[in-house]
Amino acid sequence: MLLVLAGALVLGALAQLSWRQGFRLADAGLALVGLAAAWRELLIAGWVLGAIGLAVPVLGTVVAVRAARVGDIPPGYPVPGAHSR
Repeated sequence: MLLVLAGALVLGALAQLSWRQGFRLADAGLALVGLAAAWRELLIAGWVLGAIGLAVPVLGTVVAVRAARVGDIPPGYPVPGAHSR
């Protein structure tokens, strides 16, 4: 999961660079090409990847805690907040 979140961080950084390059080209009166033209796609890809990277562990925790409350825990399933004796 850390690799997914790192990928989202890299895509976000590339989106920032793209945005900055786009403004530099626009100030010079040039057309947006290359990285400067891809800011929207990089931003969306970073958001999607970040959402997936955060949703998977959160969903796993919610499922584990909910199962612990109703007593339906599969054998060997780690339950957050549970202490072993």
